[in-house]
Amino acid sequence: MDLLGNLNDKDLLHLQCHFGLDTLSMTRLGANVTGVDFSETAIELAQKIADRIGVKAKFICNNLYDLPKLHDGEYDIVFTSCGVLYWLHDKKE
Repeated sequence: MDLLGNLNDKDLLHLQCHFGLDTLSMTRLGANVTGVDFSETAIELAQKIADRIGVKAKFICNNLYDLPKLHDGEYDIVFTSCGVLYWLHDKKE
């Protein structure tokens, strides 16, 4: 997570967070994190993990393409990892 710099008090949107392990790591590094994934099962698990370890994070179950219509938020950082790029249907090759 060093590539993201100092995360203290940064509002961070983690797209395609799956079950939230990186999301929760960024929260532990000081960020105020919202994780988004299209899988209801993954989001439910992410919230259970957060509750179990006592880490505050917000999780939203949504397709990232529809997110601007349903979620109004401003963020200092928008993050997604290279491992999830495969799932983006409109990327240029």
